[in-house]
Amino acid sequence: MTATGGKGDEAATGTRELPPETARLVRGLRDLRDRTGLSLARLAEETRYSKSSWERYLNGRTLPPRRAVLALCSLADEPPARLVALWELAGRSGSTAPTTAPSAPAAAEPPPTAQRHLRTPVIAAVALGYAVVAGLVVALWPGPGGSSQPAPRCHGAACEGKSPASTFCGLQSTTLATIHATNGAELDVRYSPRCETVWARVTQSQVGEQIDITVPGGHIRAAQVTDQLDAQAYVYTPMVALGSGRDVRACLTPVHGGVRQCFTEHVPH
Repeated sequence: MTATGGKGDEAATGTRELPPETARLVRGLRDLRDRTGLSLARLAEETRYSKSSWERYLNGRTLPPRRAVLALCSLADEPPARLVALWELAGRSGSTAPTTAPSAPAAAEPPPTAQRHLRTPVIAAVALGYAVVAGLVVALWPGPGGSSQPAPRCHGAACEGKSPASTFCGLQSTTLATIHATNGAELDVRYSPRCETVWARVTQSQVGEQIDITVPGGHIRAAQVTDQLDAQAYVYTPMVALGSGRDVRACLTPVHGGVRQCFTEHVPH
Protein backbone atom coordinates (compact mmCIF):
# COMPACT_ATOMS: atom_id res chain seq x y z
CA MET A 1 0.00 0.00 0.00
CA THR A 2 2.27 2.67 -1.26
CA ALA A 3 0.36 5.83 -0.56
CA THR A 4 -0.94 5.16 2.93
CA GLY A 5 2.41 4.49 4.60
CA GLY A 6 3.48 1.95 7.16
CA LYS A 7 5.27 -0.51 4.88
CA GLY A 8 8.45 1.13 3.71
CA ASP A 9 10.80 -0.71 6.05
CA GLU A 10 9.29 -4.11 6.43
CA ALA A 11 9.47 -7.06 4.04
CA ALA A 12 6.61 -7.63 1.67
CA THR A 13 4.20 -10.50 2.20
CA GLY A 14 4.68 -11.48 -1.43
CA THR A 15 2.07 -13.77 -2.89
CA ARG A 16 1.46 -15.77 0.30
CA GLU A 17 -2.23 -15.66 1.04
CA LEU A 18 -3.23 -15.04 4.64
CA PRO A 19 -6.45 -16.27 6.20
CA PRO A 20 -9.06 -13.47 6.28
CA GLU A 21 -8.93 -13.29 10.08
CA THR A 22 -5.19 -12.65 10.05
CA ALA A 23 -5.43 -10.20 7.15
CA ARG A 24 -7.95 -8.07 9.08
CA LEU A 25 -5.78 -8.03 12.18
CA VAL A 26 -2.60 -7.16 10.27
CA ARG A 27 -4.36 -4.40 8.37
CA GLY A 28 -5.59 -2.96 11.67
CA LEU A 29 -2.07 -3.09 13.11
CA ARG A 30 -0.62 -1.42 10.03
CA ASP A 31 -3.20 1.35 10.24
CA LEU A 32 -2.30 2.00 13.87
CA ARG A 33 1.41 2.02 13.10
CA ASP A 34 0.68 4.48 10.28
CA ARG A 35 -1.19 6.65 12.76
CA THR A 36 1.77 6.76 15.14
CA GLY A 37 4.22 7.69 12.37
CA LEU A 38 6.87 5.53 14.04
CA SER A 39 9.52 3.57 12.18
CA LEU A 40 10.06 -0.05 13.16
CA ALA A 41 13.17 0.97 15.09
CA ARG A 42 11.25 3.62 17.04
CA LEU A 43 8.38 1.22 17.60
CA ALA A 44 10.85 -1.24 19.14
CA GLU A 45 12.21 1.52 21.39
CA GLU A 46 8.72 2.41 22.61
CA THR A 47 7.70 -1.18 23.36
CA ARG A 48 9.28 -4.35 24.71
CA TYR A 49 9.33 -5.98 21.27
CA SER A 50 12.22 -5.88 18.81
CA LYS A 51 12.28 -4.41 15.31
CA SER A 52 12.37 -7.89 13.78
CA SER A 53 9.41 -8.95 15.90
CA TRP A 54 7.33 -6.00 14.73
CA GLU A 55 8.31 -6.80 11.14
CA ARG A 56 6.85 -10.29 11.58
CA TYR A 57 3.70 -8.98 13.29
CA LEU A 58 3.04 -6.37 10.59
CA ASN A 59 3.47 -8.90 7.79
CA GLY A 60 1.28 -11.62 9.28
CA ARG A 61 4.11 -14.10 9.71
CA THR A 62 3.63 -14.30 13.48
CA LEU A 63 0.61 -13.61 15.65
CA PRO A 64 1.67 -10.85 18.04
CA PRO A 65 1.30 -11.24 21.79
CA ARG A 66 -1.76 -9.57 23.22
CA ARG A 67 0.50 -7.14 25.10
CA ALA A 68 2.04 -6.03 21.79
CA VAL A 69 -1.42 -5.26 20.42
CA LEU A 70 -2.26 -3.29 23.55
CA ALA A 71 1.04 -1.40 23.39
CA LEU A 72 0.42 -0.32 19.80
CA CYS A 73 -3.14 0.72 20.65
CA SER A 74 -1.79 2.85 23.47
CA LEU A 75 0.79 4.54 21.23
CA ALA A 76 -1.91 5.30 18.64
CA ASP A 77 -4.51 6.51 21.16
CA GLU A 78 -6.76 3.69 20.00
CA PRO A 79 -9.42 2.06 22.23
CA PRO A 80 -8.13 -1.53 22.36
CA ALA A 81 -11.40 -3.51 22.24
CA ARG A 82 -11.64 -3.75 18.44
CA LEU A 83 -8.04 -4.88 17.91
CA VAL A 84 -8.21 -7.35 20.81
CA ALA A 85 -11.32 -8.90 19.27
CA LEU A 86 -9.54 -9.16 15.92
CA TRP A 87 -6.56 -10.73 17.71
CA GLU A 88 -8.87 -13.31 19.29
CA LEU A 89 -10.36 -14.16 15.92
CA ALA A 90 -6.92 -14.53 14.29
CA GLY A 91 -5.79 -16.75 17.16
CA ARG A 92 -8.84 -19.00 16.78
CA SER A 93 -8.20 -19.40 13.06
CA GLY A 94 -4.86 -21.09 13.78
CA SER A 95 -3.38 -19.08 10.94
CA THR A 96 -0.10 -18.25 12.65
CA ALA A 97 1.81 -19.54 15.64
CA PRO A 98 1.28 -17.30 18.69
CA THR A 99 4.38 -15.63 20.06
CA THR A 100 4.92 -16.95 23.57
CA ALA A 101 7.78 -14.66 24.61
CA PRO A 102 8.65 -11.03 23.86
CA SER A 103 11.97 -10.00 22.38
CA ALA A 104 13.14 -8.39 25.60
CA PRO A 105 13.09 -10.11 29.03
CA ALA A 106 9.52 -10.13 30.27
CA ALA A 107 6.80 -12.48 31.34
CA ALA A 108 5.78 -14.92 28.62
CA GLU A 109 2.59 -14.06 26.77
CA PRO A 110 0.11 -16.97 26.75
CA PRO A 111 -1.52 -17.91 23.45
CA PRO A 112 -5.09 -16.75 22.85
CA THR A 113 -6.63 -20.01 24.12
CA ALA A 114 -4.92 -19.59 27.50
CA GLN A 115 -6.10 -16.00 27.79
CA ARG A 116 -9.82 -16.59 27.52
CA HIS A 117 -10.40 -17.25 31.21
CA LEU A 118 -9.07 -13.75 31.94
CA ARG A 119 -11.65 -11.98 29.75
CA THR A 120 -14.78 -10.27 30.96
CA PRO A 121 -17.99 -12.20 30.19
CA VAL A 122 -18.46 -10.19 27.01
CA ILE A 123 -15.00 -10.99 25.65
CA ALA A 124 -15.32 -14.59 26.81
CA ALA A 125 -18.26 -14.94 24.44
CA VAL A 126 -15.62 -15.24 21.70
CA ALA A 127 -15.40 -18.89 22.59
CA LEU A 128 -18.90 -19.40 21.23
CA GLY A 129 -17.67 -19.08 17.66
CA TYR A 130 -16.57 -16.87 14.80
CA ALA A 131 -19.93 -15.16 14.47
CA VAL A 132 -19.79 -13.90 18.04
CA VAL A 133 -16.24 -12.60 17.64
CA ALA A 134 -17.15 -10.84 14.42
CA GLY A 135 -20.03 -9.22 16.28
CA LEU A 136 -17.70 -8.02 19.01
CA VAL A 137 -15.54 -6.25 16.45
CA VAL A 138 -18.52 -4.08 15.62
CA ALA A 139 -20.24 -3.94 18.99
CA LEU A 140 -17.15 -3.01 21.02
CA TRP A 141 -16.01 -0.29 18.64
CA PRO A 142 -17.37 3.08 19.82
CA GLY A 143 -20.11 4.36 17.54
CA PRO A 144 -20.72 7.91 16.36
CA GLY A 145 -20.48 10.32 19.22
CA GLY A 146 -18.51 7.92 21.43
CA SER A 147 -16.65 9.84 24.10
CA SER A 148 -13.53 7.67 23.67
CA GLN A 149 -12.97 8.75 20.09
CA PRO A 150 -10.20 11.35 19.74
CA ALA A 151 -10.70 14.62 17.91
CA PRO A 152 -9.32 14.84 14.36
CA ARG A 153 -5.85 16.30 13.95
CA CYS A 154 -6.70 18.45 10.93
CA HIS A 155 -9.56 20.03 9.02
CA GLY A 156 -10.09 20.96 5.39
CA ALA A 157 -6.98 22.08 3.50
CA ALA A 158 -4.74 21.12 6.43
CA CYS A 159 -5.69 17.47 5.78
CA GLU A 160 -4.73 17.48 2.09
CA GLY A 161 -2.56 14.49 1.21
CA LYS A 162 -2.62 13.06 4.74
CA SER A 163 -3.75 9.64 5.93
CA PRO A 164 -7.28 9.34 7.34
CA ALA A 165 -5.89 6.89 9.89
CA SER A 166 -3.07 9.01 11.31
CA THR A 167 -5.30 12.10 11.53
CA PHE A 168 -8.31 10.30 13.06
CA CYS A 169 -10.44 11.51 10.16
CA GLY A 170 -11.36 7.90 9.48
CA LEU A 171 -13.37 7.79 12.70
CA GLN A 172 -17.07 8.48 12.12
CA SER A 173 -16.53 8.58 8.36
CA THR A 174 -19.17 7.32 5.94
CA THR A 175 -19.29 5.67 2.53
CA LEU A 176 -20.84 8.05 0.00
CA ALA A 177 -20.95 5.60 -2.90
CA THR A 178 -19.60 2.23 -4.03
CA ILE A 179 -18.85 1.03 -7.54
CA HIS A 180 -18.66 -2.69 -8.28
CA ALA A 181 -15.95 -3.03 -10.90
CA THR A 182 -16.14 -5.59 -13.67
CA ASN A 183 -13.18 -7.50 -12.18
CA GLY A 184 -14.95 -7.96 -8.82
CA ALA A 185 -13.26 -5.14 -6.93
CA GLU A 186 -15.34 -2.68 -4.90
CA LEU A 187 -14.32 0.98 -4.95
CA ASP A 188 -15.70 3.24 -2.21
CA VAL A 189 -15.70 6.99 -1.77
CA ARG A 190 -15.26 7.69 1.93
CA TYR A 191 -16.23 11.04 3.48
CA SER A 192 -15.35 12.61 6.83
CA PRO A 193 -17.82 15.35 7.82
CA ARG A 194 -15.58 16.28 10.75
CA CYS A 195 -12.54 16.85 8.53
CA GLU A 196 -14.33 17.87 5.31
CA THR A 197 -12.24 15.40 3.32
CA VAL A 198 -12.75 12.42 1.03
CA TRP A 199 -10.62 9.45 0.02
CA ALA A 200 -10.98 6.31 -2.08
CA ARG A 201 -10.85 2.77 -0.72
CA VAL A 202 -10.77 -0.52 -2.63
CA THR A 203 -11.57 -4.03 -1.41
CA GLN A 204 -11.57 -7.44 -3.14
CA SER A 205 -8.82 -6.17 -5.41
CA GLN A 206 -5.81 -7.66 -7.18
CA VAL A 207 -2.11 -7.00 -6.74
CA GLY A 208 -1.03 -4.21 -9.08
CA GLU A 209 -4.35 -2.36 -9.27
CA GLN A 210 -4.38 1.37 -8.59
CA ILE A 211 -7.05 3.72 -7.29
CA ASP A 212 -7.14 7.50 -7.31
CA ILE A 213 -9.44 10.33 -6.28
CA THR A 214 -9.67 14.04 -7.01
CA VAL A 215 -11.96 17.08 -6.91
CA PRO A 216 -12.16 19.84 -9.54
CA GLY A 217 -9.00 21.94 -9.40
CA GLY A 218 -7.49 19.72 -6.73
CA HIS A 219 -4.66 17.22 -6.46
CA ILE A 220 -4.97 13.60 -7.56
CA ARG A 221 -4.33 11.25 -4.66
CA ALA A 222 -3.55 7.64 -5.51
CA ALA A 223 -2.67 4.31 -3.91
CA GLN A 224 -1.67 0.93 -5.30
CA VAL A 225 -2.36 -2.64 -4.22
CA THR A 226 1.22 -3.79 -3.67
CA ASP A 227 0.92 -7.25 -2.14
CA GLN A 228 -1.46 -10.08 -1.30
CA LEU A 229 -2.30 -8.64 2.10
CA ASP A 230 -3.47 -5.42 0.46
CA ALA A 231 -5.59 -7.45 -1.95
CA GLN A 232 -7.18 -9.48 0.84
CA ALA A 233 -7.88 -6.51 3.09
CA TYR A 234 -8.18 -3.01 1.64
CA VAL A 235 -6.16 -0.07 0.34
CA TYR A 236 -7.03 3.61 0.70
CA THR A 237 -5.66 6.80 -0.79
CA PRO A 238 -4.49 9.89 1.08
CA MET A 239 -7.23 12.44 1.67
CA VAL A 240 -8.44 15.18 -0.65
CA ALA A 241 -9.78 18.38 0.94
CA LEU A 242 -13.20 19.31 -0.38
CA GLY A 243 -13.13 23.11 -0.19
CA SER A 244 -15.55 24.57 -2.72
CA GLY A 245 -15.28 21.55 -5.03
CA ARG A 246 -17.96 19.05 -4.06
CA ASP A 247 -17.91 16.73 -7.09
CA VAL A 248 -15.58 13.85 -6.31
CA ARG A 249 -14.16 11.62 -9.05
CA ALA A 250 -12.79 8.20 -8.07
CA CYS A 251 -11.16 5.73 -10.47
CA LEU A 252 -9.89 2.15 -10.48
CA THR A 253 -7.12 1.12 -12.90
CA PRO A 254 -6.99 -2.68 -13.16
CA VAL A 255 -3.93 -4.75 -13.95
CA HIS A 256 -2.98 -6.27 -17.31
CA GLY A 257 -4.32 -3.42 -19.41
CA GLY A 258 -7.89 -3.60 -18.17
CA VAL A 259 -10.37 -0.79 -18.77
CA ARG A 260 -10.06 2.09 -16.31
CA GLN A 261 -13.34 2.62 -14.48
CA CYS A 262 -14.39 5.94 -12.91
CA PHE A 263 -17.43 7.49 -11.30
CA THR A 264 -18.36 10.89 -9.93
CA GLU A 265 -20.19 11.53 -6.67
CA HIS A 266 -21.49 14.83 -5.32
CA VAL A 267 -20.81 15.57 -1.65
CA PRO A 268 -23.67 17.58 -0.12
CA HIS A 269 -22.90 20.56 2.09
